[in-house]
Amino acid sequence: ATGQAAPTAATQPVSTALRVDIGAMTLAPTIKRDLDVADVWVEVDLVGLTDPSQMKTKRLHKSSVNLNFGYAQSVPVDAGSREEEVLRQVMGSQQEQDSDVYFIVKTQSARGQEREIG
Repeated sequence: ATGQAAPTAATQPVSTALRVDIGAMTLAPTIKRDLDVADVWVEVDLVGLTDPSQMKTKRLHKSSVNLNFGYAQSVPVDAGSREEEVLRQVMGSQQEQDSDVYFIVKTQSARGQEREIG
């Protein structure tokens, strides 16, 4: 023996992420006929983990043959972080709606105003 201590593995905090994917969408016929709707996109309200404006798809024109947003975004949830605490609170809540994730379909009107359409 050389008298050297065996190397030990350092304990690293567990890091994980919450991933959101948004694929294809079909618009209602009334929205397709609405002349005040041109481009559409989706914003995600992820139980307060991040600003919904940061969780937004690209804009697609409502008449696109394939409304496939191809969106994927991950929000890091590190051990001991604010995000982990928020998740623990909403998942442990007695109120089911506290843990709801909202997908908000939006458009920009001809007057330049954003509005929700779904």
